[in-house]
Amino acid sequence: MRTSLIMLSFVVGCVVEPTGAVPVQRTENSLPEAGVDADTDDDAAEDTGSEPETAGKPPPQCSSNDDCDDEVGCTINLCGEDGLCRYLPNQKWCNDDDECTIDTCNEQGGAFGGCGHKPRVCDDGNPCTLDECPDPAGCTHVTSGAACDDGNACTNDLCDPAGGCVFLPVVCDDGVMNTLDGCTPAGGCYHTTIECDAASPCPEPDPCQIVACQFGQCIGQPKVCTDNTDCTFDACQGGKCVFVPKPYACPEDGNPCTVEVCGPLGCTANPIECDDGKPYTDDWCDPAGGCQHQPIDGWCDTANQCEVGDACTVAVCLPNNTCTYVPKDCDDGIGCTVDKCDANGYCYSEPKDELCPNGQKCNPNVGSCAQCVAYSDCDDGDKCTVVSCLDGACQYNPSQCAGNEVCDPQTGWCELPTDWCEEDWQCSGKKEPCTKYKCQEGKCVSLDVSCDDGNHCTTDVCDTQLGWCTHEWIKCDDSDKCTNDWCDKDKGCQYEVWNTLCIDCATDNDCPTSLICEGLKAVQYTGVCKQYGCEHSEYTCFGSQCSEPMCADGSGCVYLDKCDDSNKCTSDSCDNEGCMHTPIPDCAP
Repeated sequence: MRTSLIMLSFVVGCVVEPTGAVPVQRTENSLPEAGVDADTDDDAAEDTGSEPETAGKPPPQCSSNDDCDDEVGCTINLCGEDGLCRYLPNQKWCNDDDECTIDTCNEQGGAFGGCGHKPRVCDDGNPCTLDECPDPAGCTHVTSGAACDDGNACTNDLCDPAGGCVFLPVVCDDGVMNTLDGCTPAGGCYHTTIECDAASPCPEPDPCQIVACQFGQCIGQPKVCTDNTDCTFDACQGGKCVFVPKPYACPEDGNPCTVEVCGPLGCTANPIECDDGKPYTDDWCDPAGGCQHQPIDGWCDTANQCEVGDACTVAVCLPNNTCTYVPKDCDDGIGCTVDKCDANGYCYSEPKDELCPNGQKCNPNVGSCAQCVAYSDCDDGDKCTVVSCLDGACQYNPSQCAGNEVCDPQTGWCELPTDWCEEDWQCSGKKEPCTKYKCQEGKCVSLDVSCDDGNHCTTDVCDTQLGWCTHEWIKCDDSDKCTNDWCDKDKGCQYEVWNTLCIDCATDNDCPTSLICEGLKAVQYTGVCKQYGCEHSEYTCFGSQCSEPMCADGSGCVYLDKCDDSNKCTSDSCDNEGCMHTPIPDCAP
């Protein structure tokens, strides 16, 4: 038909990634003939998207086609009548012989110019087919009825290419007169026998079943629906007859100008509609080739007649009075970005790190490849380093901790050192056995302590369980009942003969008055403290730095704790230098 707009010859989008281009020398003799599109290959004829040219940017001036070489092999370079260059994509140059790709030409030029290959969309608009492009042979459309399964056992699920899924009622007639036939979505068909009489009539029938009471039983027969047409499914639904065209029931007649449909009279061939809606074409159907759309000569005027093309293109008239569309220029001037145009015609850029050397990052903020874009690009693995990215360069600064805190390299948190202190009592928790700690220059340091108390009557050892030195009294016993066994702290054990009255005895009767018989020898009984339990009055109990000694009659030496200061806000303990009273934090007296 004739209308008021111009045919879209080339539609170039904005999403193809850059690929390598093969330079080619273009001359006026290599241009396409007037009225012939530069791209006639089926594999490249679809609108696919490409890197855009900026709308409004003046093209280079020229006097011949040779002045317009853009060094992109897949473009046709033209010098227009207005003395300005035109660059037309030639997708045929980019043909990869793969029917599963759409070949495009990115005419931006420079590092990103050249061919691109986008996966082809194989949607045939038929809901009953599975659309794929499995190999270079092209799209396949395999019928797939599984898409219409409604999970209802009372329907036959069909797929109509024109209308989508069709769900026909299942016919449950079992051919037995005295049964009532029905269906449940979960279980499917059922057949029951129901008795009836005047007092108990048959239940309300299925609207698609005729029910009557005969000879005491309910008799059911299905309602018959037929339109006497072979290309339809005939069924009763809700008491009404429905006739649904069978998919693919009408064979093609081989005429591309007709479409075969199923109607009340069966299969008929109806003419197809060839109107492309474009005012600048004559539209008709050729039985040899299908719909034809012939451009109308002399129609082109970009200001009025060229239709609104892709949002990423600008209309241009060709010398043969037809419209073509050149891409917008979205070049941001940054060598490491891929510049694109979205569906609304807005330019945007995608940084590509792989276009940068030596592992650098593409940083649009600085307009070039740089060391970093964000601080995460600068991670040095040191948790005590504060990293940042400033103007594309990594910055490393040590963590700043308050007061005496230092950064823990394992966690990155600021903490007080484990050996930090201000006063001696803060070192009390550091208990190496028999070691004294002092706070010196902010750190707890250990001072070696000897367990020797200078007393020859004690055994001096380091008790690793208690954590301090212990001094156990030496038992001076020569097993002679006629000697006085005791210990001198400066000399050690002493054994003095008791007296001259030490004689052999068996019982107390063998001893003089005021003597008792102990063992085999008689000794004077004084009744005062003796070694290990009241043996003589000169025996001395020696204490320690943390205990007060005393001699108890009958039990020997006992020791009283002398470190208890009766203050509930101190923790009382003893080390090698004596009693310690460590303040308890936050304790109210």
